[in-house]
Amino acid sequence: MKNNLIAIFSAAAVSLAAASCSSPCNQQANECFDELTTANPSPQAAKVYDYLRSVYGSKTLSGTMANVNWNDAEARLVETATGKWPAILGLDYIDVTYADSASAQWKRDLYADLSVAQDQWRKGGLVSICWHWSVPAAPDSTRLVFYTDTQFKVENMFSEGTWENVVMERDIDMVIAQLMRLKQAGIPVIWRPLHEASGNHKSGGREWFWWGNGGADNYVRLWRHLYDRCAKAGLDNLIWVWTTQTGYGDDLAMGILNDTTWYPGDKYVDMVGRDAYTRTSQQLADEYNAIRATFPGKMAVLSECGTVGRISEQWAMGAKWGLFIPWYTYQAKELKGHLYADNDWWADAANCSQVVWRGGLELNL
Repeated sequence: MKNNLIAIFSAAAVSLAAASCSSPCNQQANECFDELTTANPSPQAAKVYDYLRSVYGSKTLSGTMANVNWNDAEARLVETATGKWPAILGLDYIDVTYADSASAQWKRDLYADLSVAQDQWRKGGLVSICWHWSVPAAPDSTRLVFYTDTQFKVENMFSEGTWENVVMERDIDMVIAQLMRLKQAGIPVIWRPLHEASGNHKSGGREWFWWGNGGADNYVRLWRHLYDRCAKAGLDNLIWVWTTQTGYGDDLAMGILNDTTWYPGDKYVDMVGRDAYTRTSQQLADEYNAIRATFPGKMAVLSECGTVGRISEQWAMGAKWGLFIPWYTYQAKELKGHLYADNDWWADAANCSQVVWRGGLELNL
C-alpha cells in the first residue's frame, strides 16, 4: 500500500520519470515501470506490456468499448468516421455468470465464439476485457445484479458453506474457463475486473457495485483471491488493470487520491486506470498527475471514459495516458450524436500524432 511519504516524494520525481519514459530509447523507457506481476508471462503478454512501456509518454493507444454482446460495432463506427480502426477492442464478460443455466445456451455460444477477439489480434490490435460480475439478488433469486441492490455480502464470500462462497468460486471458475480460451488462442488480455470499487464513497456518496459494498479490506481480499485463482489456473496472458475512482477537485489538484486503501498492492496490479465521466482536460491532467505521483511504478491509463476533453487537449496539458477507451454508444447506426465521443472528438484523435491505431503497434511477434 502506498503511504503519504511515498506519494509526496514521487510527486517531486514524476516529471523526471515522465521525461525518461517518453525517451525514444526503449531500454530507458522499460526501466521506468514494474515488470508484469504474472510470473513467467506468455510471450504475447510480455511483448504487449513491453511495447506499452516503450511508448509510454510518447504515444497513446486508441480504444473502443463494445456493447455487452461481443462485437466490434463501435470500432466500425469509428472507422467510418475517421478511416482508422482503434488499437484496442474493449469487451465485457457481463453475462458470463448466466452461462451455467440450461436456458442460456446462446450465452455459452457467445463467449465460446472468439472470432471478434481473434480478428482484432490477427490484424494487429489488442483486446481488453472488463467484468460486470453479476450475482443473485438473494440466495434463491434468479435475478442477477452487479449493483448494490443485492443481499450478497462480500464479507461472507470467504467462509465455506455460505451461499456467497459457492457463488464466488463457481463464477470465478467460469470466468477462468473463458479467459483460458483466449490463452489457448495465444491472445493476451488487458484485464480490468472489479472496477470502480470505491464508487463515490469518499465524496459523500456510496459504492455502486456490490464488490465494493463490503469496504476496502474485503475488496482487496477479493481482488487478491481472484488474482491468485487465475495464477493457479495458469492464466499467464493477463495484464491486470485496477481503477482508482475517488478523489476530485482540490484533492487532485494537490496530487492526492483518496481511495488508496482500496489498492490491491503492487504485486497484484500491472497498470492503474482511471474511469472518468464529464471531465475537462485540465481535470484529467490533475487526475493523471495524481496517479503517476501515487503509483510511480505503474502506467496510468484512461480505462473508461465518457464526455471528456479531447485527446489533443489532454495531451497538451500533460495527461499522457497509456491508452484511452470511451464507453459505448446507444445509437447503433451513426457516430454523430454519440452518447459520449462524437465525430468531432474522434476526428481530433485521428489527427493527433500521438494516437496509435490498429496495425500501428510494433510488437515484433
